[in-house]
Amino acid sequence: MISMTSVVLNHRRSQLSLVVGVLLLATSTLGFSPSLRQNHAFVSKTSLGAAAPLRDGTAAPPATGFIDTELRGAAMKLHTRRQAPKEGQAEEQKPAAAAAAAPYVTTLDDYLKFLVDSQHVYQALEDVVNDTPELACFRNTGLERTEPLEKDILFLTQEYKLTRPAVGQR
Repeated sequence: MISMTSVVLNHRRSQLSLVVGVLLLATSTLGFSPSLRQNHAFVSKTSLGAAAPLRDGTAAPPATGFIDTELRGAAMKLHTRRQAPKEGQAEEQKPAAAAAAAPYVTTLDDYLKFLVDSQHVYQALEDVVNDTPELACFRNTGLERTEPLEKDILFLTQEYKLTRPAVGQR
């Protein structure tokens, strides 16, 4: 029989994994900011495994990691020449006639559903950050999104007479 303590611990671990994943994504995104890039020498890949010289003129080491070699090669087998002009290997598939008939037009209802779902995700993230002492440095940073999303949702429901949808299933 599974104890309540183990259920709570597993739930806490999954919440912490979500927070760590979001934080890693956020920090990796910040690393590609042009303002952060100014003082660093970045390698530009010219082809699989070959690297161009760094900005300072020194030669870059060859790509040896799993991401740069095996995973990149597998990914390029799935890309078409249109998606990756230098390395794409997959055949271009012609879209079905029905799929190309009319593009989907996003409505205010769709946008409202997106906002409600986003608010649910951010609320879960903020709850984990607020309940976990190790994540105290991420509290009250100005990056909290729950309250601003609530304002946006209220605006759409009042201004356009929309009903607030329930949170989506997945």
